[in-house]
Amino acid sequence: MNITLGQYQEFSLIENPTTTQILSHLGGLTKTQVKRLKDKDADKLLQDINDLLNEKHPLTNILEIDGKEFGFIPNLDDITFGENLDLNNYLGDWGQMHKAMAVLYRPVTSRLNDRYLIEDYESSRKYSEMMKQIPVQVTIGAMLFFYRLMNDLLNCFQKYLNQLGTQPEVNKVLQKNGETMDNYIKSVKATSEDLKLLLNINFLNA
Repeated sequence: MNITLGQYQEFSLIENPTTTQILSHLGGLTKTQVKRLKDKDADKLLQDINDLLNEKHPLTNILEIDGKEFGFIPNLDDITFGENLDLNNYLGDWGQMHKAMAVLYRPVTSRLNDRYLIEDYESSRKYSEMMKQIPVQVTIGAMLFFYRLMNDLLNCFQKYLNQLGTQPEVNKVLQKNGETMDNYIKSVKATSEDLKLLLNINFLNA
């Protein structure tokens, strides 16, 4: 069973998909082939598709596209402002998810065992079309990873603000930083909520 990100993106545009549409778009079958399936085989294929899409997949660090190795950003502490800005714009929207993956995954430039470096970020346009070829479970794994990361960030921010004490002290710190922290927390919360909505949906009824 292999469903690409591009396949799922096309499928997600269908409102109230029929069983035939699910099997043809995600099962890789023509409508004629779907009609010729035995009931038990159709049920098995539907279950396989449902299991694949709704499983909590782990993060994939290295993947191969057209013979080229792509690696997930190896150190998120070093993420650039441009990468972060584009991710906030793309994550949470299936129509833009291939662009988000093009931010997160870029060609590996050097590798030693499990350690690797990737190409510097220029623009999501450079590899976004290629990202439509990746298995959708890679995308789900990256989304789940980022959702957990966002929650960890929010918890850290909350603990930090609690340590500051009273509300006036919190406001004083925020004003001192030009409300940068406040705006960033709002941005993280918004992205986290978008990802939560996507991860909690039934993917066959998206």
